[in-house]
Amino acid sequence: MPFALNHMTTPRGSARDLLDMAGTLGCAGIELRNDLDGPLFDGETPEAFAERAADAGLQIYGLAEITRFNVILADNLAPAKALIATAARCSAQGVALIPQVSEGVMSGAEQRAALHAALLMLQPILEDHGVRGLIEPLGFVQSTLRHKADAMAVLDALGRPACFGLIHDTFHHHI
Repeated sequence: MPFALNHMTTPRGSARDLLDMAGTLGCAGIELRNDLDGPLFDGETPEAFAERAADAGLQIYGLAEITRFNVILADNLAPAKALIATAARCSAQGVALIPQVSEGVMSGAEQRAALHAALLMLQPILEDHGVRGLIEPLGFVQSTLRHKADAMAVLDALGRPACFGLIHDTFHHHI
């Protein structure tokens, strides 16, 4: 089974450090995060960093993260569009879609409705760029998308578009 490193494993290290570590450990690739200090690609262009990764025999599996993706309003898609475009430029396979964490608790029906609306907005953007949106149900009570079964029900209703996938993060489900 191929392994990849998420930049959160070395949050103070640079993206180049992450590539070096992944190569040393025999990993297949990496996931970079936009929520850490410092520029996403250590100041390089996405294309140059993709070339650096390819030269090291590594894949950029994903960029994280589009936060609160399931409550995105149509007039506030700019950050999502920008990260999806950046993912395409660095040849990343996908972008992590992280649901909102709320003070209250949403019912399952509300969670599915919000997810459905968000996926309809994101689908054409992802398809235009050839990037997958990787939905990450968080599992804990305050998450506005808790369960993979709810995400799958919405994906089934949409005909399971190829531009979407699921992430299972054991940490969030443990909490």
